[in-house]
Amino acid sequence: SLKELSLSLANVFIENRYILNILTSGLQHLASSLNKLQINFSSLRNFAASHIYFFMSSLEDFQQLRDLDLSFFGLDIGCSALDNLSTSFQALTKLKILHLSFSGCQTLGSTEMEFLARAIGFLTSLEGLYLDCGDCQNIDDEALGKLSIGFKTLVNLLAIDLSFNSCEQIGDSGVESITYELRRLPKLKSVYLDFTECRPIKEAYYNGMRRNKNIKTLTFNYKKK
Repeated sequence: SLKELSLSLANVFIENRYILNILTSGLQHLASSLNKLQINFSSLRNFAASHIYFFMSSLEDFQQLRDLDLSFFGLDIGCSALDNLSTSFQALTKLKILHLSFSGCQTLGSTEMEFLARAIGFLTSLEGLYLDCGDCQNIDDEALGKLSIGFKTLVNLLAIDLSFNSCEQIGDSGVESITYELRRLPKLKSVYLDFTECRPIKEAYYNGMRRNKNIKTLTFNYKKK
């Protein structure tokens, strides 16, 4: 039986939501065996968020997954899709590695981040989290505050990679929320934070991470105040 699957739909023209529903139905036949799933939805043409509701809901059937990689680069993902993702993530109790890319998604804001945080918070077995939200112009300090709440339950997390480069509304309070929760994670060893081209940030947040004795590898890109 198939253990790993990588699929790219980048730049594909989607005539209607039934196309993705048919694809999702096909994937569900592999749900019981797959350990690793990678799907690239980047820059789907004629895309509407409703097109992937069924796919997001279907992920709850992939209960053997250890590694999940989803890219939604350049797509406008809304609350309903993220709510479906949250419901599915409750069933992924074996998931160890999660890659999510929302780079360039201009609909992501505070409310959407709250839904995403809820989804991530269910993944208590997670050991590696890689989240790319670069160039998401509606992400601000409030949004990062909402997202950081989702980290509270990630007690097994060993490595995290968060990219918010070119999110021009992010400043001190958002970075403070993120770094505060990360410093509290008991097993975290490796941290990559990218706030390049955000607002200037106090050096204190970098220093706070650097002084954490549990963290062995730290990369913190930011513009100093």
